[in-house]
This record gives sequence, C-alpha cells and structure tokens, in this order.
Amino acid sequence: MGTLENSLPTINSASQKYLDQAFVDEFGLPSIVLMEQAAAAVTALILKLGNSGQDVLFLAGAGNNGGDAWTSARQLAAYGYKVSVLDLFPKKSLPPDAAQNKSAFIKALDDRSCRIYQLNCNSFQEYVAINSKNDIFDVVDTSDSVNISGSIDISNSANLSDGISSLDVIDVTESNPRKLRLIPDSYDFIIDGIMGTGFNLLRPLTQDILFLLKIVNACKNTCRIAIDIPTGIDSMTGACDQEVFQADYTVTFSALKTGLAAEPGCAYSGEIIMAPLSMPKSWLETKLVNFSKKLNRDLFSSRVLTLDTVSRLETERSELSHKGNYGKTLLIGGSDGMSGAIILALQAAHATGVGYTYVRTPQTIVADLLAVSPESLIAAIPGSALSNNSDISNDVEIKDNVNETNAIHNWKKSIAEVDSVGLGPGAGKAEWLTDYLTYICSVAKKLIIDADGLNYLSDIKNWQQLFQDRVARGKEPAILTPHPGEFKRLAPDLAELLAQDRQAAASKLAKRSSTYIVLKGHATVLALPSGEVYINSSGNQSLAKAGSGDVLTGLLSGFTAQMPNQTEAAALAVFFHGLLADIAVADLGVRGVLPSKLPAYAAAAYQRLGWKN
Repeated sequence: MGTLENSLPTINSASQKYLDQAFVDEFGLPSIVLMEQAAAAVTALILKLGNSGQDVLFLAGAGNNGGDAWTSARQLAAYGYKVSVLDLFPKKSLPPDAAQNKSAFIKALDDRSCRIYQLNCNSFQEYVAINSKNDIFDVVDTSDSVNISGSIDISNSANLSDGISSLDVIDVTESNPRKLRLIPDSYDFIIDGIMGTGFNLLRPLTQDILFLLKIVNACKNTCRIAIDIPTGIDSMTGACDQEVFQADYTVTFSALKTGLAAEPGCAYSGEIIMAPLSMPKSWLETKLVNFSKKLNRDLFSSRVLTLDTVSRLETERSELSHKGNYGKTLLIGGSDGMSGAIILALQAAHATGVGYTYVRTPQTIVADLLAVSPESLIAAIPGSALSNNSDISNDVEIKDNVNETNAIHNWKKSIAEVDSVGLGPGAGKAEWLTDYLTYICSVAKKLIIDADGLNYLSDIKNWQQLFQDRVARGKEPAILTPHPGEFKRLAPDLAELLAQDRQAAASKLAKRSSTYIVLKGHATVLALPSGEVYINSSGNQSLAKAGSGDVLTGLLSGFTAQMPNQTEAAALAVFFHGLLADIAVADLGVRGVLPSKLPAYAAAAYQRLGWKN
C-alpha cells in the first residue's frame, strides 16, 4: 500500500465491540469509563456549538448507544442546559453500563429544567397506529397538563396544525406523570442515541422508529447530532433504511465506521467528529490486524482517502527534468457526435502534468481535437474512417495498402510503448474497438477502461480471463471505471450485492478479475485486485453530469503514466477528481460546475494538497 497505509481505517460493529473489550482487558479500566468518554465527546460538541440554558432533547434507545445519551444528558445538565430525554423503550432492560448511567441521570435531577418523557401509549406501535391516521393528533386528557420547555400545554392543541411535527408524551420525571404535547422543533439540539452500530439491514427499523425519525427529520430549527452513527445507517456497509436520522454532526468513537464514509450513508452523516476514547492509533490498528488474522478475515472494512493521505503522494519535479521524465499516456476514443468525451479526457490528462499526451481517434474528428488541444499528439485510428459511427459513405476505400499496413504497425507499437492507455471515452459502437480491444488489453503497460470500452467488455463472455492472463504475463492490473449500470452489465451476478454493499461488490469483482475497480458514485469506491477497498471522501453532487467520468479517465491515465505505484496513482486520481469539484463548486455552485471547467482548478487543487509544484 505504500504511503496509503496512512489512510484512515474504517471498522464495523464487530470490530468496535472487540476494541472496547480489548481496551478494558489490557488497560484495566471498567467499560463504563469508555461510555463516559464517549458521552464527553458529544457533550463537548454541544458546548462548542451552543450556550448554557438552551434546550436539548436526547432520543435514548435500549442499548449502549442509549447509555451514551443518558450519560451526555447528565453532563450537559451540569453545564446549565435544559435537558430532556425521550426514553423510547422504558420496559426493556438496559446493558449494565447504560442502566447505571440512566440511574445516575435520574438521581442527578434537581430542578424542573430537566425532564424524562415516554410516549403516551403502552407501546410505540400503538402510538403510531393511533396517531398516523390523523392530520392532527388526538387530544389527550389535559386535566394535569403543564407547560415546560420543549412542550406545550395540550389544551392549546386547537392552535396546532403541524400534523406529525409533534408528539404526545408523558412526563415521568416525577411521581405524578403528566401528559404533554412535545414539539421536537422547539429544541436547539436533538441527539440520536437510538441504535448506533446496533442497526443493520438484516433487521430493518420498525415502523415506530421510522415514524419518529420522520418527525425529527422534519425539524427546521434544530441541530441534529448522532452518537457514533445515525440510526438507520448500516455501520458495515453504508446501506440505509427507508428513513435515516439526518445528522448535521456525527460524533463517532475509536475509528470511523464504514457506514459513515460509504454511499449512501455518508449523505446523512453530516460533519464527522472523531473521538479516539483514549485508544492510541497504533494500538488500535495493531489489535485489529491481529484479530483479523485470528479470524482469517479483515476487520478493517475499508480505508478512506483523505486530503492528508493523498497529500503524501507528491512526486518530485526537478528543475533539471524534461518531458520524458513525466510519462507518456495514450487516450483512445471519440466518435462522430461524441468528440467531447475524448476532449474532456485529454484536458484532464494535461492537468496531471504528464509529459506526453497522445490521442488516437477516428479520422473524422482529428481536426476537431487538434483545434482545441494543440498540446496533444493526435492521430487517426487506422481504418476508423469505416467505423459504424462515421458519416463517410460505404464506397470509401483505403487505396494505399502499404501506408495502411504501416499505420497499423505504428498504432500497435504506440500502444505497447506508452506508459499508460486510457480506452473508451466517446468511442461509441466502433468497429475498431471490436478489432483492437483484445490486443490493447494484452500489450498496454497500464490500462484504464471506461465507458464504451466497458460496454464492449461486457459482451465478451470470458472478459475476466482476459485480465487474469494479462497479470500472468507480468502486466499491471487494468483499471476499470464503471458506474453502477456498467458494473451490473460486467457482473450481473453481483447486482444484488451491489445494491446492499457497494464496497463488497467492488472488492469481489476486483479480486476475481485481477483488476482495479473504480466504482463511481457519491463516495467512489477504489477496490484493489487484492480485495482491499478505499472509499473516497472528496467530491460532491456537481459531478452528477455527463462528462465527469471522462475527466476521471484522463486523470487516471495521466497519473498512472507518471507514478510507478499504480495503487497510489489510482487513489490520487480518484481523490483529485473529487477535490477539483469541491474547489469548483465553491466558485461556481453545484449547477454551474461543468466537467470542462474542472481541469482549470488543478492549480488550486495542488495548492490545497500542499504540493510545491
């Protein structure tokens, strides 16, 4: 992995449990200390964002995530915050540490600014059944109702028209319970301590929790904070239930959970705050590696590509260097009506600082490319005037067979001699692609295949064998860059897994085909032939436009041509692609960012990485 060893590891729920127990065993501290530290991290964030006297609502579940909520509630109360806890499962037995902290919160109550609520029904299911049928909730007995922070006297219910934006609850803080109407949006903070890493899609959220999350997510005036991971996100995969706690911030413990980095969970995690819980990074990684070996499986679900990681990949550009020191890349693609794709790729390749950018494209668009990129060395693909996408009439013939033979020889020679080949952008349904695809896969030193190149691959029954043979001959594994649709065409048997776990699907295909898989998306996945997985943390929705993938192909081609370590080059290209978009969107806005604009932000991106030149 080289310097990518510095990338941020992610873990799953099993890993977290193992770490917690190992910490207790080796450091001799009780597990409740970890809960106190976890809660302190949540408390510290609220203290940073808020002010004493503000209203905070904790949603407490029945596990240790709920225990973290009870603990932070007690801590915040000591700082003068008006704290309320909605105890969602009061009849369930809590784990020992959580039960102890719930008891501590109750004992610490000394004024009416801190409250404990339960839903106004024997069960949450009953509550949903009663209230989800009405636009406005049924009015309950008001004989003993009272006004307190975060709720209103339900005798005022005639003024309410907010549908499911309020909750009927019972204040159980004191011996005489009182029925209230709770309005979550009246709180300054809502803290999710419902499930944490205890959720996975094998056990979907019940309708009652989904109902509650819908109410909380509708709040417009509150800051939502998740403890460890938002409820509704599978910590192992990033897959989401139909409703997810939509966090503005997530405070996560020990190490990053895969679900916080992976798509689609990353879209609901907000800003992520890491709390190490007194676990040294070197100790944490050593324990996980050792345990992985013991179980013969990897407890590092994946690693995350961050600015810090990628900034370490800088290569020297000496004042005494020349263009031959920075590699040669060859981009192959384009067709009538789709010359823009290959233009985007070559412009992106130039942005990497590659020494030479060669382009092979159909004869009919050579002039178009020369007009926009005088820096590129552009020539026609032999015989491409007869491609299916050409407007040239069928009676055109190649009269000079000798010249044609020489052209084919030079074309094949160039494929073998350049440092990298990027194949596919805008190629369309071209005969030349059918004729030369197998040859290109066999001889190219480094190979990136995108777009129409992938479509042709999917039509080859034994395409995976093609790349296994390539590696057996000593060539670098090819890099394939599918979006989900292309991925499913390449590996129909992995379509179901792709929907459940993008990282696992990409890893499986990469491993069995001896390729790198760059699975494009909101959080692009880079899977290595070994099965290792990296999740990209850069980029935004401005990349959801035709042409963005062509830019990525150009970056991959340019960086792999220059860098000896292909894994590092691929990681750099993937992160750099997103970084360009992050910088551009601040300048142009999401709608204003065009793929053709991205290379212009390369200088700013290198500066952001801290690279000297």
